[in-house]
Amino acid sequence: MDSQLTSIVKQSKSAAVVPVIIVEAKRGSGTENDPTRLITEVWSTDGTLIAVNDPAIKIPAGIRSYPKNLEAISL
Repeated sequence: MDSQLTSIVKQSKSAAVVPVIIVEAKRGSGTENDPTRLITEVWSTDGTLIAVNDPAIKIPAGIRSYPKNLEAISL
């Protein structure tokens, strides 16, 4: 386990390993403003979107926070 994950686990009240569905899909129309790319989605087994990793979504380095609502977070 890497040191960042170890630190998160140590600071957590609890942790669990749970089943999820990981989907890799193509997105984008192939234009300069919407390039074709491979995204990864993480879904719960009840069909709730948990997280999305989309290279077109730029998040500044070092930004890591919990969502303020129940929408999916970007990885």
